[in-house]
Amino acid sequence: MNPKGGSKLEIIFIRHGQAEHNLPGPDRFNKTHPHLTELGRQQISGLQSGLQIGTDDLLLVSPMVRTIESAVILTNHSLIAHAYLSHAVGPRMYPQNPEWKPLLCDRLLTRTELQQNYPAWSMIYTEQDELGDSGINIMPEPEFARLAAKQMEWIARYPAKRTIIISHDGTIQSYREFLGEQGLTRADFLGEAGLYKMTI
Repeated sequence: MNPKGGSKLEIIFIRHGQAEHNLPGPDRFNKTHPHLTELGRQQISGLQSGLQIGTDDLLLVSPMVRTIESAVILTNHSLIAHAYLSHAVGPRMYPQNPEWKPLLCDRLLTRTELQQNYPAWSMIYTEQDELGDSGINIMPEPEFARLAAKQMEWIARYPAKRTIIISHDGTIQSYREFLGEQGLTRADFLGEAGLYKMTI
């Protein structure tokens, strides 16, 4: 990958704010399409002044309720032209374990649900037939690496000052590993509304 003719590529990963499935409770991970809590909205609002997202930025967002809500707050409730939903940054288990099953809180919105509820958003990688019902959640590592490379090449060709990716703890961890970080564990997960910068 040779981003922007050899110049450095700045990527900022942001984990969504606290959502309903992050609250204590025995069935919390069985809640479909959890929304941000009031605390989660406050957490994301706290990032606004430091980020100052503008028209020179590319914004990639996991097509889930909690991440879209986080993006709307970060952009001050005004979608910018360079904002996209991408299944390639959707929920992903980390580390991968073939015995684990996707959680209901990570069930993907269907294409129809996305079009009905978020008609103003542009989409990339909208074909769930390519990714399967679980998206990248339990995708084997070689397949994820190919998709991640495709997504990073798309980012590198985009004329943006920096790329902001609003996603999930396991997904962010997987991309950090794909981009060369070593020795990561679940202890390195970002907290709610956590932010991590990389330059590649």
